[in-house]
Amino acid sequence: MTAGSLSGGGRAPRYRRRRPIPALVMLVLLGLGATIVWLKVIDNHTKDATASVHCDPPTPATAEPGQPAPPPAPPLGQHVDQNGLDQTLAATPDQIQIRVLNASKQRGEAALVTENLKQLGFSQVGKPDDDPVYPQGSMTCRSQIRFGAQGAPAARTMSLLEPCAELIKDGRQDATVDFVIGKKFDDLQVRTETQQVLKQIVDWSAQHPPQTGGLQSVQGSAGQQIDQALVDSIRKTAC
Repeated sequence: MTAGSLSGGGRAPRYRRRRPIPALVMLVLLGLGATIVWLKVIDNHTKDATASVHCDPPTPATAEPGQPAPPPAPPLGQHVDQNGLDQTLAATPDQIQIRVLNASKQRGEAALVTENLKQLGFSQVGKPDDDPVYPQGSMTCRSQIRFGAQGAPAARTMSLLEPCAELIKDGRQDATVDFVIGKKFDDLQVRTETQQVLKQIVDWSAQHPPQTGGLQSVQGSAGQQIDQALVDSIRKTAC
């Protein structure tokens, strides 16, 4: 081997520069795929949360042998999303006209819940009764909150107390609310966050009394001071 060959007299090898475009495309595709996966996870979580509070439709009552057919049950009403009352002013517990109805076969449960509500400051609680919409006690979910247009502020407060209840808007013309317990109901689970929110509602209402008496305006909750972080925490309750 000659000295010339050892000294590298020939041209040095040329190295091809790698283009970064394929790598960038791969990163974009990976990021897009991860985004799609997370969107599906969020969508499935939302669907699961909705399904967990949804109640099966009522079963018509049947007559005993030899007995006349029972009267038809009242119509159930329309489902409202769990955040459907977020823009509604929340009523204080003492303003809410409410009764507890039993749509399950747990005897005495409505009476117990009635007493629990009284202990929480609900002073206008009616006499507990069986639910006429589910006359066979066949409501398989945890609970429902039924209300009309005038009772939206009361329903808003109840939804913070019982976040696993399905919201049902019916055609009633007054401000009354029905809290209906189903087969999956065990008891009112009053969390610390719930107590804090109820206090915020009461404190705000004391500083902003209604102009004409009774419940405040149904819409326009922008000025009401409720900590949204507490509301979000309440809604994370496993149903």
